Amino acid sequence: MSELNQIKPVWIEFGLQTIHEKTADFIRREFSLACYETAVTALHTCKIPVITHVILGLPGETKQDMLDTVNYVAHSTVSGVKLQLLHVLSDTDLADYYEQHPFPLFTLEEYCDFIADCLELLPPSMVVHRITGDGPRALLLAPRWSTDKKRVLNTIRKRLQERKTYQGSKFQS
Repeated sequence: MSELNQIKPVWIEFGLQTIHEKTADFIRREFSLACYETAVTALHTCKIPVITHVILGLPGETKQDMLDTVNYVAHSTVSGVKLQLLHVLSDTDLADYYEQHPFPLFTLEEYCDFIADCLELLPPSMVVHRITGDGPRALLLAPRWSTDKKRVLNTIRKRLQERKTYQGSKFQS
């Protein structure tokens, strides 16, 4: 991969989702945090940039749990991050769980406030590849507001302006 990276830029994305092992077990993430760290270190040694994918709003996680994950990523050697809103999609185990054990989902306002909190923690040099996402409309059960990506992005932008804040404003190395 190191040789290929010299010919054509290669980025590797890892679906870490969370640093909390209880949640990782629940979502059936098939690798430990230690395994993730080993892989990131090996790729960093080969000068291959890594993107870490994080899901915000996983069942059972508090806002502090999610901020802990974002802060962990902020202080790692990864080059980029994708912050993904949890989507409940039909015909999935999560949809069944949500129906049987409803758990709170972000409202649009809560999510935009929370994304601002997350961005403040990330170093200015880290590439933010995603701050929202949209599941297939036909499959998306919740949150339905996430289908209006333009509204979500505009609300995040507005929230950052209202708070007079930006990516890295609270980052501490």
